[in-house]
Amino acid sequence: MTRRSSSLRVNRAAVHAFVSILLAASCASFATPAHAGITKVSPLAQLVAADGASGDGFGAYVVLSGNTLVVGSPYGAGAGATYIFTGSGATWTQIAKLTASDGIAGSQFGFAVAISGNTVAVGAPVQTGGAVYLFVEPATGWADMTETAKLTYTGGDFGYCVAFGDAGKLLLTGAFFQNAAYVFAKPAKGWTTTSSPTANLVAPAGATAFGTALAASGITAVVGAHTTNNASGAAYVFVLQPGVANIYSIATLTASDSGGFLGESLAVAGNTVVAGAQGHDNDVGAVYVFVEPATGWADMTQTAELTINFGGQPAFGAGVAASAGAIFVGLPSGRAGVVVDYVKPATGWANSSTPNLEFVPSLGSDAIGQSVSFNGTTLAAGDFSFNQGQGAVYIFRALK
Repeated sequence: MTRRSSSLRVNRAAVHAFVSILLAASCASFATPAHAGITKVSPLAQLVAADGASGDGFGAYVVLSGNTLVVGSPYGAGAGATYIFTGSGATWTQIAKLTASDGIAGSQFGFAVAISGNTVAVGAPVQTGGAVYLFVEPATGWADMTETAKLTYTGGDFGYCVAFGDAGKLLLTGAFFQNAAYVFAKPAKGWTTTSSPTANLVAPAGATAFGTALAASGITAVVGAHTTNNASGAAYVFVLQPGVANIYSIATLTASDSGGFLGESLAVAGNTVVAGAQGHDNDVGAVYVFVEPATGWADMTQTAELTINFGGQPAFGAGVAASAGAIFVGLPSGRAGVVVDYVKPATGWANSSTPNLEFVPSLGSDAIGQSVSFNGTTLAAGDFSFNQGQGAVYIFRALK
């Protein structure tokens, strides 16, 4: 496998570098024609922060749950910020700005976000070793606020990625520079500040950059380790077990064709794991789909591989989202990025290089699809490069 060109690769670790480049020179917008045979979908809305400024990186990470949208802006006001919007269709309103009470310049608060019910988690991986801030919606509704609780641990880049498991009872966070991932259980009386994880998700032998990405559904968690096996990458499946201090993986998911940084992005929908590998095929990228066997998870290669033929446009798989019937893939190439979707065939997932729909703003977008989220009817796609790095989020009507 050819190693990736750093000038082409677009991932969350490189958000800050990409924004800096945008500040150095004005980037033009490129009109994006629909590709042959693929229906083009225009956005219902473009969202920006009410107090946004160039270089904020708004949209670096997005998560959509019901009619609530959470948007990370890791360079807003220096320390970073996270915004909450509510709405549907073409009408969305910013209702809250979340910040850290002890934020420091460059902490990248908002680099990762997650939501479960009335609780939002925000990762700040450069906040003095890293931190995860938890915000619980007040009884009067969301409003500008600082954290309800703060989670920390020893080492660096804690909070690089975050995910809720077990209906919000568990908070997972990755620290891939430590080759680690941790679990915190919600106390009976609610989240409180602590530096003691409930459990470690143990990195399997040979895993490197373990904790690159996280996804969870119920008590099943998946952890990405994108440089494993000479950067082929891997994703590991865990069952979250209450009261167990060290939890070991039950399955290793890999690509049959050497992948290419598989596990840099992850999504879980029911019995299906979706893993992006944007370094595959000389940085063009691929997405691997793994369906749990009837006998349960076990070491396996992909059930299906999704690719694309957009003239070698790179970074396919940078952001992924999934539902029972569709997979959404970001392709933020740095020039006229798009998001595409693949619809699950009646006979189950199969190899495909032809997406169903192409989601893109009419004037093009330099980095749309770095982060994507889907709630069953609506797709949210972040573009942290918009307007010299101020950033934007686009809202699309999408298929289930």
